Amino acid sequence: MYRSGWSFKDPGQARILQITMSKEGFLALIGEASSSIKPEGGKVEASLVRYQWDPERNIKLERLPYRSLQLGISGEMVSKWINEWIVSIDDITDDVRRWKGYIDKDGEDGVNKAKREIESRWREDVFEVGNDLEERLGMKESRES
Repeated sequence: MYRSGWSFKDPGQARILQITMSKEGFLALIGEASSSIKPEGGKVEASLVRYQWDPERNIKLERLPYRSLQLGISGEMVSKWINEWIVSIDDITDDVRRWKGYIDKDGEDGVNKAKREIESRWREDVFEVGNDLEERLGMKESRES
């Protein structure tokens, strides 16, 4: 939400969509993913799925002690993602704008109100992957940086 300025950043980012995909689809995507970062002295591997680790932030835009996996999908993987792996798409723009309003109007009380609403709808869980995939995606390094 913060990357799009809570939907106010620019007209091309005026809607916030919650996209739910199957676990099998997610595993297929990350199983095909190659780093978008060029290794020292090397070149970026050709791939239909790219990943990078981005800093994560909380609702007050403070940096969190972990990173989020960002995926870029191209070619035939886009078609598979759209036609096979997406379970649902919900427009949550009105909710996001309401939460931003709480924060702007009521400061810390607004932050807490928004967090309560968010936490009543969504729960984050640890998503375990095998050691091979963890190593290939650089998950250990992303936790340490």
